[in-house]
Amino acid sequence: MTQTETALSHSRGVAAGMADELATLEIRLAASSGNVANLQEQLHTFLRRRTILYCGGRRGNVEAIRQMIESAASKLLHHDGGMEERKGFLPGLLQGGDIVLFPVDCISHDATGSVKRLARQAGKPYRAMRTSSLGSFIQAIREEAAAPKLQAVAPQSGSPSSHSCVRHG
Repeated sequence: MTQTETALSHSRGVAAGMADELATLEIRLAASSGNVANLQEQLHTFLRRRTILYCGGRRGNVEAIRQMIESAASKLLHHDGGMEERKGFLPGLLQGGDIVLFPVDCISHDATGSVKRLARQAGKPYRAMRTSSLGSFIQAIREEAAAPKLQAVAPQSGSPSSHSCVRHG
């Protein structure tokens, strides 16, 4: 292993540890905040009886997201974003979801393209999240809840999507 490869491996380990710490801090901060009840009510109002398809993410965060969604009498469908599961499962999962969310930091590039294409074809709203953290998930739900209600139609070719991903287009 070269010195550069060793440094890269070390940096990846440090980054993964920092991501885990951030996720833990976000959960603790949310639990101790005085606005938790208000935020939880907003999230529950938006999520109520919806099915969220979440593509990608980290396993620990997915379980925290699942608990949040299920506490709002809603359902979470999850695809790992092409890390281990085949992307061939996406069309069936997408048909069952009301909205598709995916973190750009923890999903394969190929799965990102597939998710966006399939969501457009099915007329389903989708939103790219900055990270796979619980905080990014909450922010995505808040933004989606505040967004004007649009008819579920696929965008015309050549028109930019308001839900485009900075990393994947």
